[in-house]
Amino acid sequence: MFKLIKYAIIILVFGFIINSLPESMFSDATDETAVEDTSEVQKVTDRVEHIVTNVDWVDVTEQAVDGLNRAAMMISTYLGDDKNQEVVPVFQDSDVDGTERDDDQVHEFERQVHELVNEEREKHGLEPVEFSVDVSHVARAKSQDMADEDYFSHESPTYGSPFEMMDEFGLRYVAAGENIAMGQRSPEQVMEGWMNSEGHRKNILQEKFTHIGVGFIKDNGTYYWTQMFIGK
Repeated sequence: MFKLIKYAIIILVFGFIINSLPESMFSDATDETAVEDTSEVQKVTDRVEHIVTNVDWVDVTEQAVDGLNRAAMMISTYLGDDKNQEVVPVFQDSDVDGTERDDDQVHEFERQVHELVNEEREKHGLEPVEFSVDVSHVARAKSQDMADEDYFSHESPTYGSPFEMMDEFGLRYVAAGENIAMGQRSPEQVMEGWMNSEGHRKNILQEKFTHIGVGFIKDNGTYYWTQMFIGK
């Protein structure tokens, strides 16, 4: 009888733990874009670690870790009169479909991102940014570099900072900015995430920018996105 009561208590506790975990940690795919700052992400991580270390259930650990591994990431940075950098994780499913292409071929997704950017700028009474093949070449190289070198950061082990990279590729500008993202399945999804983040939105709606380059790469089922803005 004591054993039955003990097992019943364990089952109740286990059920409470599963119900108390963030839903996004166990979701294989979601249509929502949940943007959190780094402090909130740390709270979620600490919570998962606390729960996992206090429960001897292997499947709980595996599901929690799997949920964290499916995090799609976004980062933005800006160089003009001043510099700022914001890191914003966006939890999304990174197992997506896409079409491979040659490096210099402009992908339809890149054109769609450009169109969506100008739609947002028009809503805010700003001039459109012009699509630049040259800037897109650099943005595409950045996305490819992140895939090849297995990193996700503005600071490239190959090219250095975004602005050093632009300089190396011969771009000329008076202001510049970069947004990067990984794992989003469509232009609409990645733009929704960027617009829901203050740092990314500032780049998209920066009145000093006159040209945009978009770099979209698919590598082993994962999408890499780079927006590079310049002002001439």
